[in-house]
Amino acid sequence: MIYKNIVGLAFILTFLVGNIDLNRSHTFLLDEIIRDFNFRHKYDEIILDIDSTHDFNFDAINDVSVQYTYQAGTGLRNRQDIYLVSKIHTFKVDSLLSTLTNLSFYSNRKLCTSFYLGTGGGDACSFIWRGKWELNQRFKFEPFVSSTNPSWRITINKDGKDSVFNTAGLEMVPDTSIIPNLYQDLK
Repeated sequence: MIYKNIVGLAFILTFLVGNIDLNRSHTFLLDEIIRDFNFRHKYDEIILDIDSTHDFNFDAINDVSVQYTYQAGTGLRNRQDIYLVSKIHTFKVDSLLSTLTNLSFYSNRKLCTSFYLGTGGGDACSFIWRGKWELNQRFKFEPFVSSTNPSWRITINKDGKDSVFNTAGLEMVPDTSIIPNLYQDLK
């Protein structure tokens, strides 16, 4: 897999020029991010989607998100590598956010959510920012077939306590009343 999204690169380069001190070449930093992304995914079958910037760690510096989709499997599988950018033109991959599937980020609430819902079940979680991302809730989705209608059994774990309920109508994306997410329009 070789990164060739020229429009996305131009967007990130524009962001870097406007957002970071000019002590070091912006193209050098961008080249490092691209090189890292290519190395991390050299054996993956992925489709690049979009690049964007957000301040994922609330340090007043926009960070870079390179988003992609795996080509195999069931269910919606959008992923991203989050590169946390520093004032001194270095970056590191956020080891938590970069492992989440279908990430939704709500900076005004200091909340991010993730979910994966395939044909055999799935999971979801929400994290809240408290100087670092901390687990807020964890969800487990299991298919539940009754004689009248198929549904999903959802187990929600918050503060070490489980609550279970059943719901119908989940098609790869959980309802926002269950877990906030930006993928609701894809149903």
